[in-house]
Amino acid sequence: MANLSTFVTKIENFLNNIAHLEITTAVGEFNLRYDPATGKWVPVESADGLNAIRTDINLFQGDLTTAIHNRFAGDAGNAIRAFHETQVGKAEGIVKGNIDAFKEMVILLAQARAENDGAHAAGDGQDGAGHEGAGGAGGAAGGGGSDS
Repeated sequence: MANLSTFVTKIENFLNNIAHLEITTAVGEFNLRYDPATGKWVPVESADGLNAIRTDINLFQGDLTTAIHNRFAGDAGNAIRAFHETQVGKAEGIVKGNIDAFKEMVILLAQARAENDGAHAAGDGQDGAGHEGAGGAGGAAGGGGSDS
């Protein structure tokens, strides 16, 4: 069943993407580069380094790690740190939404599997191995005689 396979692949990708939630607040000149390994856009450091605050939240272990460029230390960085803190706070809503979406996907997967299993058990003319039943195209058992 192609749709079920596609659905399972989407769930696997979803699980890989929700393991870590990364929040980056970058200031100054930088470019974004797409990283196909992670499926994310990441800032590329300039010659003087990336002026950024990065927070990584490990959603499975609950660990939170924040790295702050020294440019944002002290009073000079109060505004950007406050902004970044707001972004991290918004992440709670994102995480909750991801968990709710995951629950819905698990329920849909279970329903799809039950429907798929039910179709096979409902007597679709084949046994579980895909062979036709006794009354199928193979004819009656013990045959070979003629009506003449």
